[in-house]
Amino acid sequence: MKSKKLVSILAITSILGTSIVTPFNVLAETPVQAAVSATAPTYVAPTTQNKVLEVSPGPYLQMVRFDGDYITLNLIKFVKGYGVRVVLPNGTSREFYSQYAAGAQNEFVYIYVGDQNLTSPYSFFSTEGLYSNGKPYPNSYHTFYTAQYMGYQYDTAFGQKVYNLFQDGSLSTIGSGVTQAEIDAARAAAANAPASPEKDKLVNLITKAQTEFTNNTASKNTAARDAVNALFTNNTPTSGAIKPTTTQSTIDAAKALANQVTDATQKAAMLADIQKAQDLLNTRTQQQADNAAADQSVKALYLNDNPATDAIKSITNQSAINKAQDAVNKVTDAVTKAALQKQVDRAQELLNNRTTQAAADQAQQAVANYAVNQLFLNNTPASDAIKASTNQAAIDSAQAEINKIKDPALKVDLQKNLNRAQELLNQRNAAASQADQAQQAVANYAVNQLFLNNTPASDAIKASTNQAAIDSAQAEINKIKDPALKVEPQKNLDRAQELLDQRNANASQAEKAKQDAAKKAVDELFNSNTPTSGAIKPATNQKAIDDAQKLVDAITDPAVKAERQADLNKAQDLLDAKNAAATEKAKQDAAKKAVDELFNSNTPTSGAIKPATNQKAIDDAQKAIDAVTDATIKSNLQKDLDKAQQLLDATSAPSNYSLTANDAGLTATAITGTVGKSITSVRLSVDGTIVKVGQIDADGTYSIATNKFIKAGSKVEVVGYEDKTEKARKTVTITNDEKPVLGPVTVDDDVIRGSVTAGSATSFRISINGVAVKTGAIAADGTFQSSIGKQAAGTVIKIEIRDTTGYNTLRVASTTVTGSAVVKLVAPTLQKMEGNYIVGTAPKGTELITIYENGVAVRTQNVSTMTVNSDGSFTFKAYVAPSATSVQVQAKNSDKRMTSDLSTAFTK
Repeated sequence: MKSKKLVSILAITSILGTSIVTPFNVLAETPVQAAVSATAPTYVAPTTQNKVLEVSPGPYLQMVRFDGDYITLNLIKFVKGYGVRVVLPNGTSREFYSQYAAGAQNEFVYIYVGDQNLTSPYSFFSTEGLYSNGKPYPNSYHTFYTAQYMGYQYDTAFGQKVYNLFQDGSLSTIGSGVTQAEIDAARAAAANAPASPEKDKLVNLITKAQTEFTNNTASKNTAARDAVNALFTNNTPTSGAIKPTTTQSTIDAAKALANQVTDATQKAAMLADIQKAQDLLNTRTQQQADNAAADQSVKALYLNDNPATDAIKSITNQSAINKAQDAVNKVTDAVTKAALQKQVDRAQELLNNRTTQAAADQAQQAVANYAVNQLFLNNTPASDAIKASTNQAAIDSAQAEINKIKDPALKVDLQKNLNRAQELLNQRNAAASQADQAQQAVANYAVNQLFLNNTPASDAIKASTNQAAIDSAQAEINKIKDPALKVEPQKNLDRAQELLDQRNANASQAEKAKQDAAKKAVDELFNSNTPTSGAIKPATNQKAIDDAQKLVDAITDPAVKAERQADLNKAQDLLDAKNAAATEKAKQDAAKKAVDELFNSNTPTSGAIKPATNQKAIDDAQKAIDAVTDATIKSNLQKDLDKAQQLLDATSAPSNYSLTANDAGLTATAITGTVGKSITSVRLSVDGTIVKVGQIDADGTYSIATNKFIKAGSKVEVVGYEDKTEKARKTVTITNDEKPVLGPVTVDDDVIRGSVTAGSATSFRISINGVAVKTGAIAADGTFQSSIGKQAAGTVIKIEIRDTTGYNTLRVASTTVTGSAVVKLVAPTLQKMEGNYIVGTAPKGTELITIYENGVAVRTQNVSTMTVNSDGSFTFKAYVAPSATSVQVQAKNSDKRMTSDLSTAFTK
């Protein structure tokens, strides 16, 4: 296409007489604008034509030059062996091939053409690139007209009058507004123009315009009518059917011709037939689109988009199958629809099978994951340390659980962690004898840290010492295998436990009071003040539950707090159920009353409706039924209402203006429902304004795209029309389906945060691994947060949102606790003593080190005083008091979570 465009530009430029030495977008003089049509071409004629053509028409042909006698080419950019074919004005051709590598040197070709006819407006020469085998390569053909370089003078005003007769630069079609007077004016101007090939060309164009003008006037009506008739079967608009070949283009073309007809009566008749063809084409196009969309949606479910594979894609899910089913439902041809439905049913069967297997694999993965995690400290492979109880039998058992998983992808991380556990077990077994001595030092350090001044001799524990710290120290003692090495640290730990028990006894009275107050508040919510009664008191309301929640939150003992929270959650559930039951009962009674009153004697079994029963009464009853949530009661009421509708339809046949609208979520993409046969169109009204027109299918169902018009609080209605007259209106129940947005939670976090749209909810409930643990209030701006304590990686935290309708099952979100983003620094390595200085290495990321003498921190040293190694670690030399017998070093970062363990003790 690029070469054709260039040929066209050069050809037109030759005709107009512009010097090609000038860039294509720069003209020698200001163009004369067309006087008749906005699209008429501009005639450009320089006062004096340049005598030399010189262009670079392509990336390989460096130069084409014509000076009136010679054609000169430069093949410098041609690959050696490639060439060019030149067709001369006399019709002969010449071929030239490059003898050098591309860009090596200039390769000029000179062709004398001074003895050929170069002055004819139709004389030209052309160039075309050739492969080494002599075949032309694409997009390389260029044409150059010669007359303009032979010194002729042209009349710009005359040329413009001629060009004004034409529609565009192709000069192939007369302008739509051209008159006979304009043609005559151009002919008169020709009489005074100097003789030249250009004049001959322009005179021929005048003749062409005159002929087309004469023919167009007589043929417009016939051409338009023929074009309109050709749209229809048997070329007859009254046939009521269009030809298979009729397209939007043929309709548009016929309409364009009809619009040119000046006779108003004929024009109106033609446009009416064109509209009839348009309506028939729209119907056919929609049916074809529905069939194609359904076929594509169904095929997309299968491997290679081919149902014959009898295997669905890995990405095929229930949503994709539902969309395919929706597309199949729109197909009207019974045979096509049946074939597609069979393929959808098979895809559903394959998905069900995969889901079953995937669920089994997921369940087995959880079992295997638990077995692997149990091998590690804190039940997490992230600890990179196995428990003391981990042995070969435990690892083999975990391997057996992994082997039960069918999906290889689900095994990868589990097997990696299990392999690491095996490595750690092997290392522990190999280093057990050496590790005991080192472990005694670790245990002593852990015990010493419990006491004031880090020494049991103080006989007083630190304020920060708690049961977890004692348990942690006990764990370190338990790791010592030699009983003799355990005696001293165990004696000191037992004393720390005694001191902690004494302190806890003093603090337990205040905690006991909080626990008693919380238990009393929770118990009093239930009948007989007993949570096990399974029923709350009539006086129990949300305020009473919220007040009890505050008291439960004040408890610090996790076990007692969990027990009180469980009872409080039970009370909340019972209150929610009571409120929901009361609301549901009122809706059921209202719906039954509305339905009964449609029938004689207020009895549906009477088989007859009251004379006063009309469509509005039935629609109002339908609204009442739609509000009922109990499926059985709703179904029975709907049957009675359907009976009333049938009886009313029988009395008002043949018209049927029934209209239903299904409930929709706030973010739903479409509103759906059904219409009676008399409804011809449906429209979507939002807050009283029609915003969208829907599509009614042959089975009476409809769908209207929401296009995000629906906002919280919008009044949404579906309006049914017969032609342009409103016949029915149905309110759509919009449910808030906004899910809470939750922030990420890691093992380092003890608070969960989230948000919803401001004002859309009042409170929330937290469940951890499926167990409801507490509730909380949502701030006015929609944000919320709650303390959950630090949780292990893999813990699932679920948030349920409570709005004006209670806990909304659509407004639920979960997040899984991930591992820490912070990596603990590796303990420093101590190498040797140099006089009173310990020499060692601290890991990359260290900002300072703390030196411990005989287990007591005595001084720090910044990395600015150390030597930086090539791997980013630091070599330090730190002072040690002569009296110290044992030295340890700890690496630290401004992020305290990165603080390393103490190094292995160095004994002087």
